[in-house]
Amino acid sequence: MAISTYRKRFPLPEVKYLNGLGFNLHWDNGGLPGELAAIRATGARWVRTDLLWNGVEFNGAYNFARWDKHFAGLKENGLRSVNILCYNHPDHMNPEQKAQMVNAWDTSFGLYGDSQIAAFLAYVEATVKRYAGQGHIWEFWNEPNVSHFWKPEIDPTQFMHVFSQVVKLIRSIAPEEYIAIDASHVNSESRSGMFLENCIKLGLLDMVDVLFIHPYTTIWNTGSALNAESAAAQYTWVKKLLAKYMPRGRYIRVFQGECGISEVDCNFYEPSPVTFATTTTTTTGGTKTDPTTDSADAAAIPTRSENLLGELSTNFNHTLWRGYWLKPNMVTGVIDPLGKNNAVRLLSADRDADPGRNVSGLIAGSSAITGSTDNPQYYVVSYYARATRDNLFVFFGLSDKYIAYHLLDDKWRRYYITFKVTSNETRAFQIYERAQNNVDWEIAYPMVERIDNPEPDTQARRQALQAEYAKKQWQVALNNGVAMNIWYNWMDDGPNTVAYHDNFGVLEEDRSTKKPAYHALQQAHFDWRTNGIPK
Repeated sequence: MAISTYRKRFPLPEVKYLNGLGFNLHWDNGGLPGELAAIRATGARWVRTDLLWNGVEFNGAYNFARWDKHFAGLKENGLRSVNILCYNHPDHMNPEQKAQMVNAWDTSFGLYGDSQIAAFLAYVEATVKRYAGQGHIWEFWNEPNVSHFWKPEIDPTQFMHVFSQVVKLIRSIAPEEYIAIDASHVNSESRSGMFLENCIKLGLLDMVDVLFIHPYTTIWNTGSALNAESAAAQYTWVKKLLAKYMPRGRYIRVFQGECGISEVDCNFYEPSPVTFATTTTTTTGGTKTDPTTDSADAAAIPTRSENLLGELSTNFNHTLWRGYWLKPNMVTGVIDPLGKNNAVRLLSADRDADPGRNVSGLIAGSSAITGSTDNPQYYVVSYYARATRDNLFVFFGLSDKYIAYHLLDDKWRRYYITFKVTSNETRAFQIYERAQNNVDWEIAYPMVERIDNPEPDTQARRQALQAEYAKKQWQVALNNGVAMNIWYNWMDDGPNTVAYHDNFGVLEEDRSTKKPAYHALQQAHFDWRTNGIPK
């Protein structure tokens, strides 16, 4: 079958068709009765599954019974799959790798040595020959730019050495198949663009059809997450990097291959609209005085205190603002995203010309941020920002203890997060770039709001917020031209409602009880097909 014919029969998702929703699965046997049909009923057309090497090879022989059932179920329900070819195998690990195993399924060690790689390629060959021709995507490894998944350490050179052989093998078996890797979660320093750019320099773009990213906005191990809209900068970053290196005539799709949020991180609040000084207008009925805002939704905001930064939100010349390793110059009065001149631009500096002052940022000192273990307080921290070109990593928050990180692109966006504060702090806001000698960047309207009457922190509230986030992050992907959206996870992985990794699913652990996130995605699919995708 010619490549063009096969790919016309099995096209990749397109935004306009809303045919890229999917779920990450932690099972590979077709699921419980009706489970794949329940996936299809959300509007999903994709799943993503680990086809674990040590789940099919036993004592030197392959047993495909589980996977045969799984792929038959996918076909019956009109679903396609992102098949992850991974990880190592205890029967083929070297002694050092075996010594580091925590349990029998701890196999995420990188592939090294000719015999180990040859055995892996044999598993790939047997698997692809069996399930090719069904429109699936073959993904090599999961999150190879995270040391947890390519032990003992991230190694783009070795990764590409193995991947080039995987690609050659798959193309020899079924040249029309889709091949992918993922760039993982690019919204942190350790998972920044270095791995992906190194792979690109080693020939990646001549090998793949799809590049997945995992645009999580969770700030790991803090119980906090940035707003779903913040992921847009990650999409921009990856697309710009591809454009920089893309060989002539090549076209590679950027998809969201995994993203979600645990219920444990879902106790957040929206920031209030930016409010300016009151304005007086004359009408036929007399004089009316109103605050001006950036939104008509002010009445929907939960009761909270005033913006604790007050004048500091617009006056960066105020004496309470002080530099955070401040670059030589900054410019105030810069036009902001709301059409006023309340932004500040932080300028680039040269390390040699200005030693010791090579990153920029701002601090607002204050004793207004208080809390205790017995009486925690919730604060919403928000601001608008953009890089003047390219992309930039920044850290922001209340203090060094309550800090978040994310990527900026060259579009004005509002970023926000909720912190649960259990201590008294001496700062109310801080922001700084992660590395020196970056591009100029601009910020506007930093706000810190204390939630005066927080809602009860219940599982019902957390599940409702998880549903809201799931819908929003899909919308953000679509609005940024990203047609595939794989939600992590299909089901909760455990019964503990306060355990982080147990609570990502749209189904409860019983795999039948549908959580609000399931219904939210299902309703969004119906509404957007009928009325269009909201901007």
